[in-house]
Amino acid sequence: MTVWRDFHEFWLKAKIPVHIIRYEDICKNAFNSFTELLKFILSVETLEGTLIEKRIELALKEKPPEVYKPRKGQVNGNKEKFTAS
Repeated sequence: MTVWRDFHEFWLKAKIPVHIIRYEDICKNAFNSFTELLKFILSVETLEGTLIEKRIELALKEKPPEVYKPRKGQVNGNKEKFTAS
């Protein structure tokens, strides 16, 4: 826990601009989260009417690729690959 605390304290005390974004916020309101992030990166007040705003909308309309899909397991499904010794 102290490693995580130290990591966050380091960045929060740094003399550089920092934008904090939480995973929960992305899940709850992805459009707003990404808009705020890009406004921070680009140092602008708004993205309204820009190509970037349209790209965010387009990206969020599409279903994200399935990166991980747990397979249905079965008890002792690969038992034959192991020996008793």
